[in-house]
Amino acid sequence: MKKIIIVFLLWTAGAAWAQEKPHPALVDPAKAKCETCHAAVLEGIVHDAVKMGCDGCHIVQNKDDKTVVSMTASGRDLCLTCHDGMKDLDKKKAPHSPVEDCGNCHVPHAGKEKHLLKAALPDLCLGCHDAEEMKTKVHKGQPVHGTSCVECHNPHGSDIGKMLSGTVQHRPFQEGTCGACHRSTRTRQARLVSNPPGLCYACHPALEAKFKDTSVHAPVRNGECVKCHEPHLANLPKLLRSSPPELCFGCHADIRDLLAANPHPPARKDCGTCHAVHASPNAHLLLGGKMTGGAVSSLCAGCHDLAKLKPGHRGAAMERLDCTSCHNPHGSKGHHLMNTTSVHPPYQEGCDSCHSEGTGLSEKQPTLCFVCHDAVEKQVKDAKVPHPALDSGCTACHSPHDSQYAHLLKGPQVQVCGECHAMNFPYYHGIIRSSGCQICHEPHGGNGARLLKASGNELCLSCHDADRTDNPLRKLAGDKAPLLQLSKDKKSGHPVAAHPVAGKPLGRKPVELPKGMDTMSCLSCHSPHGGKSPKLFVLDKERKDELCLVCHKK
Repeated sequence: MKKIIIVFLLWTAGAAWAQEKPHPALVDPAKAKCETCHAAVLEGIVHDAVKMGCDGCHIVQNKDDKTVVSMTASGRDLCLTCHDGMKDLDKKKAPHSPVEDCGNCHVPHAGKEKHLLKAALPDLCLGCHDAEEMKTKVHKGQPVHGTSCVECHNPHGSDIGKMLSGTVQHRPFQEGTCGACHRSTRTRQARLVSNPPGLCYACHPALEAKFKDTSVHAPVRNGECVKCHEPHLANLPKLLRSSPPELCFGCHADIRDLLAANPHPPARKDCGTCHAVHASPNAHLLLGGKMTGGAVSSLCAGCHDLAKLKPGHRGAAMERLDCTSCHNPHGSKGHHLMNTTSVHPPYQEGCDSCHSEGTGLSEKQPTLCFVCHDAVEKQVKDAKVPHPALDSGCTACHSPHDSQYAHLLKGPQVQVCGECHAMNFPYYHGIIRSSGCQICHEPHGGNGARLLKASGNELCLSCHDADRTDNPLRKLAGDKAPLLQLSKDKKSGHPVAAHPVAGKPLGRKPVELPKGMDTMSCLSCHSPHGGKSPKLFVLDKERKDELCLVCHKK
């Protein structure tokens, strides 16, 4: 019965589109403003064809002293005048019958849904397909009513059975063994047997050991395999969501911008020319097999003759250099791919400002640097707590020539500081990612413990206190920190009204603070740098209830 109704709708819709429609008489149809009367059909997402003018699809003419409106073509043929890529849909091995008339699924003028769909997915599909049958008999109990059918199926038809849209299929999906990854659910949310990457390692155990190198790609480290790979099917090898480098640009949009200016040819072609995909023994995922002794220049030597470059670099030992300390390996707005974000003024003036002969310095660090940076020299000398990194010289953290990062840093702050301070978390304190470690710490030397700019909760509340939104430190952080409305004495109020955030906990119920913790502070519950949860819970806790049970055991 349902098939008969669909066929009838297809016929009637096609016939209606072809008919001439009576219309109020117009003096000059060519100059008529259709939207004056037809504004209602232009609400929402407007069809591009409509934006170009009504006469692309409609013929408006005076006929026998009347104005008549007809279509330039009927039914699907009208749509094919623009969407000619849909012409051979009827030849697909697995066709979708509603495509006989585009009006079965799409509205012609404007609508609320993307692609001008008549209804949101999967509701549109379930207008013809029985939801319970789809869930129990076809999709092995998975919640099809809570997903988009087009994630796996091509709505216009396919050369693959069941209108599947991908030529490469994940083996469990191909075999129909959904239970290998999913467990049954009564909700609209699909549920996994276990969390990635453990779930993935169940079938790919060799990768688990391989992914424990020095440098691990962030999605791999965080168990986000599906950021790059489709879990069910795709049209690319290895179930990739898109082809490199476009796939990589999904996270590294800044590199796309660099390539648009003056690209490094290998970066424009394939990121895999220099980088490992998942993990590497070298920083930045640089390919280990192409590097000698961990020197970046040995990787560059695969394309560039280092001997020919040596005279232009004051006779430097090219085989030991890190070429990326001056050159951007992806692209640059400057000449010779030079970094342009921050450039050392003496470098712009000429090498002789700092070098005596060859690559030798005219004075030792940091004395040479203090010639210009006397304010930093004073800060270092006056500091009660010096930064030990200065013992290794300024170039332990800063590039002496130019950098793609602010303040001539040799890399992102998390990376630079991470050379000495282990910081490897699934989730970082937002301020570290957005503004850097120097928001809380003095980088060269200070008077506070751990080089902190303030002590205890005072530091945290300078950003997170709802009563102090004009604090300069918060302004520096970009006004993005979540605000807490605490008690007047700032000793309680988070995460619930009576919960202490400072001092010793008081209350009727016994509380056992962890060993070594005498009083409450922000650091009683949250790690200042990062953790395994977005809330940065201490003790590697991932859920709030796990954290609460550390103190509230009863």
